[in-house]
Amino acid sequence: LSSISQGLVTHDDPVLDLKSAFDAVCDEIGADLYFNYLIDPASPDRLLLQTHRGLSQAQQTNFSALRVGEYLCGEIAQRKSSIILANVDHDDSERTRQVRDLGGKCYAGFPLVSRGRLHGTVAFVSRAKGAFTDDS
Repeated sequence: LSSISQGLVTHDDPVLDLKSAFDAVCDEIGADLYFNYLIDPASPDRLLLQTHRGLSQAQQTNFSALRVGEYLCGEIAQRKSSIILANVDHDDSERTRQVRDLGGKCYAGFPLVSRGRLHGTVAFVSRAKGAFTDDS
């Protein structure tokens, strides 16, 4: 994590910084996918897909925007709290449909908050692991 932090303070492009950091987290925890949404400045009840890993062009289009409260990433934004789920592939609820549709087995999502203000969310998904562990 220290190398991720170092990368964040040495790059000039904040989007590239985030993508590099989230890619490094994926590698570290064994995630296949991640989604990074930021609050739409023109519509604060909407999240826009900023960076990602593992999405096809069609999936990028499908997931390009969502409302606060919609799907797990939107729920994280609404609650401003993390959601960690194991064995999503065995959960047939509507809440986890987006993750299951991508072949995900476990999910870890977090709000991106600075100085008390929500900026967006980031979520990591593994298609191989049933759960993220304390080691990851």
